Amino acid sequence: MEVIDATIRLIGEPACTIEDLMLDVKGRISHSSMIYGRAGIYQAYKTGRGSIIMRCRTEIEKVQGSNDREQIVVTELPYQVNKARLHAKIGELMRDKRIEASRKPATRATATACASCSS
Repeated sequence: MEVIDATIRLIGEPACTIEDLMLDVKGRISHSSMIYGRAGIYQAYKTGRGSIIMRCRTEIEKVQGSNDREQIVVTELPYQVNKARLHAKIGELMRDKRIEASRKPATRATATACASCSS
């Protein structure tokens, strides 16, 4: 819808700038992830080349049976992200102590529990 709005603006105002078109293009996507920042979108429209960084959608849930522990749950992965490779990368970050966690990452049928953290 955003690109259609920008196209209509461009047809109505052929001299409009990329900045004008970016008023219509917010960076929302229809599949299951979020675009991180708008600079890549802007660069792609301006030069035809750009790098768009995607993030998983996550939720923080309380660990059942515990009053003070929480876990980060990845609920939606960006397009073409391999769940097994993501799981392995999270395990590597935990081993390198870049993510603080009290147990290993776990996989569920509908989501990936990334790390259990103490609050």
